[in-house]
Amino acid sequence: MDQNWHRSEEYWIWKIRYLAAQKMGREIEESLKALKEEHIYLSSKGKEALEFWLIG
Repeated sequence: MDQNWHRSEEYWIWKIRYLAAQKMGREIEESLKALKEEHIYLSSKGKEALEFWLIG
């Protein structure tokens, strides 16, 4: 799934939500780092959905 969908904003939002629900803090940090490194465009709606984690 990562290989086929990793450029999609929706993929990242769902991935972070899933990791948060599973209380996987280290994986959230790694995913956010990858999100920034891959320069994934986030719409204002996407930024709002991930605001809690993006602030840190």
